Amino acid sequence: MHPHLFDIAGLEIRSFGLMAAIGLLLAFWLVKVRSRQAGEDPEVLADILFFAMIGGLVGARLLYVIRNYNEEFAGNLIKVFKINQGGIVFQGGFLGALFVAWFLCKKKNFDFLKGLDIIAPAIALGHAMGRVGCFLNGCCFGGICKTGPSVSFPKDTLPYMHQARYHARELAPNGFMPEHSLPVHPTQIYSFVANLIICAALVFVTAKVKAKGQLFSLYLMLYGVWRLLVEFLRDDQTRHLGLSLAQYIAIGQFMVGAAMWCYFAKKFLVKDPVNG
Repeated sequence: MHPHLFDIAGLEIRSFGLMAAIGLLLAFWLVKVRSRQAGEDPEVLADILFFAMIGGLVGARLLYVIRNYNEEFAGNLIKVFKINQGGIVFQGGFLGALFVAWFLCKKKNFDFLKGLDIIAPAIALGHAMGRVGCFLNGCCFGGICKTGPSVSFPKDTLPYMHQARYHARELAPNGFMPEHSLPVHPTQIYSFVANLIICAALVFVTAKVKAKGQLFSLYLMLYGVWRLLVEFLRDDQTRHLGLSLAQYIAIGQFMVGAAMWCYFAKKFLVKDPVNG
């Protein structure tokens, strides 16, 4: 775990911010490649993606602050702006980016659904790299793992402090605090792999889906299923009726994706969602 990598001219470079930046660059690269394949000006969609990412960053941070206000931000509001230290929620960012992309597509008279189909795999690719940043930062951690792959985090990290607060008897059965946390599920790495698979799957089926808008719909369904499942292995969220807020959002995301898939199948006869 390496949340702090190095300093440049007094500026702290953190692993989360660096991996997020790498993810953004990879997403831009993939969008430009797919834009050319679709016969679109790559710069137009790249501009939309850039501002959508800003909106996504605001939305992701906003949802994280709302969800963790009492534990992290009450009485320390300046911490809200220290986003380089981690602390974002992908689903909040997704909604923020989607709204900005819709607004800019409308303003630039660009086909919104076509843009979503082009961008869909890039969302998963960028998200994958972001999860590497989560792992290095120690956030979005899994629950205690007794069998299978696991990882332990050192003192003064989020997983360790979470266990000290909520699993103190298991962490220190003899009253002595250990140097590392109990083994936890490496959910960040699982999500990294899952998002790469989703990205590859979307690229592979691009020419096979039947209607414009369906590729993005498929992304919603695939990620919705994954997020619902991986949340059962996480231990950093409050649950209501057995499910976390992220899981309720994931269920809604899957349902919206399925409804969109069926709707677009009936509305469009275009065979290629990118070139349609």
